[in-house]
Amino acid sequence: MSLLDSNKSLLVSNNILNNNMYYGMEAENLLYILSILEILLGQINKDVLEKFNYDKPFELTTLKELSEILLRIRFFNSFGLRGVCFERFVYDSLITKQSDITQNFLKFLYKLDGIEISDEIDVLLWGDENGKWIREPNLNLTLLNIFKDDLIKISNKEYIFKNVLQNISYSNSIYGNVGKADLFVKQRNGKYWHGVNIKLNIEDLKMLSPKYKNLDIGVALTTKKLNYMDSYSKNLDNFLKKYPYIYIFKNDKNFGEILNIYINHLYILFKEINCEPNTKNTNSNISKLPLVFQIMYFNKDKNICYFISELDKCLQQLGIFVPQRIFYENISGSFLFNNELFCIETKNSDFSILKEEASII
Repeated sequence: MSLLDSNKSLLVSNNILNNNMYYGMEAENLLYILSILEILLGQINKDVLEKFNYDKPFELTTLKELSEILLRIRFFNSFGLRGVCFERFVYDSLITKQSDITQNFLKFLYKLDGIEISDEIDVLLWGDENGKWIREPNLNLTLLNIFKDDLIKISNKEYIFKNVLQNISYSNSIYGNVGKADLFVKQRNGKYWHGVNIKLNIEDLKMLSPKYKNLDIGVALTTKKLNYMDSYSKNLDNFLKKYPYIYIFKNDKNFGEILNIYINHLYILFKEINCEPNTKNTNSNISKLPLVFQIMYFNKDKNICYFISELDKCLQQLGIFVPQRIFYENISGSFLFNNELFCIETKNSDFSILKEEASII
């Protein structure tokens, strides 16, 4: 029986009504789907919607509309899509306090700071290496996230972290290229921030080059060229002795393969959403996808924020900490207010409300 036959459609629809569509999935898989959807959502803004003749607020963009736009701009052909999704996965893993990566990061921070202050980590998603959005007075909420006496060490000198962020948004070459960080992290209630570099392969980490020595922490999936990049490092254990502040995801989890699979599933889903209904091709391809993507197909007229919110709820049902999320256009960043993490995704909302709620520090 075809997936799109009425009986099976009803079965899937009932599943939607009675359960969260992500029910039964492991946290790591939920985080993968979440990170990819966040990256896809980040490609949409008011200008893009107007270009494709969608006259509606950003937050009401449906999955169907998003799929049409991304396919027409050939976003899934973008070089580096897998890498930016992995960066977001690392970020989401840290802010939801996933055990292994969090414990390893705490060990790094304790050694780098020379003191154990907290068992929690503050995380700032830098995202754009140039920090372009921080130049906009109405968008630089990142600065509210940082205490006025917070510091960052660069070439063994201490600098006011707020000042560094403002300055590197105009020039990455100053402050030892610390603006090449993908994240900044510190111990909760600590005062020292540290740049984090994230790459799929170890050999691509910028921090391995003396030019980027001020990036303190690295994160990678795996490597294919370890023996070639460092004659000392005949194996991974030796390499990590030389570079002790690099976190590598465990091979037995197959993170890279799973990331590729989910990106491909979403690409197939988006293509089928934009096919003529009830075609033989759509029947076949949708029926081969995991149930979660089949359910998303039948919910294609719901807005993209709905799917992200459902993922947040499912993670919470698993007992996982999920910070409050706020959507804003044109930004891919996250900010801490009163030690609460707000994920900023889009632009057209009242920043004055946020500023009133935040402690200006």
